[in-house]
Amino acid sequence: RCAAMARNAAPTGRLPGWALVAAKDMAVGEQVYICTGLANGRLLAMYGVAYPGNPNGAVLSQGRLDDSALDTLLHEAQGADCDRIMVRSLFLRKDADAVISIHNIKCSSLAWMGRVEIATQAIQAGYFD
Repeated sequence: RCAAMARNAAPTGRLPGWALVAAKDMAVGEQVYICTGLANGRLLAMYGVAYPGNPNGAVLSQGRLDDSALDTLLHEAQGADCDRIMVRSLFLRKDADAVISIHNIKCSSLAWMGRVEIATQAIQAGYFD
């Protein structure tokens, strides 16, 4: 049910505006959702649009971590059930019980605690349960 947005979608590239790119053939009158996966702040900066009901909150990402550092963190923390994006970023949630999920705090602690072994010990001790 999601559609992507494409800027200047005409073959000539001369028409201004946006077009919806559907993932499937859609029936007349079928409701279309624009599922960007982006927070309103980023949508405003990139496309000049924002949506009041946007479920995507802000994402704070650690720019100083390169791929090899992330690989090391994830290897050291095997069993923590964390993926790269959860280690690297904090996802601020709108209309949720907590602004940041406990799982996200646990995973990102691998990076922000400074030493992976301390974060791993805290996870194993149940500090994030």
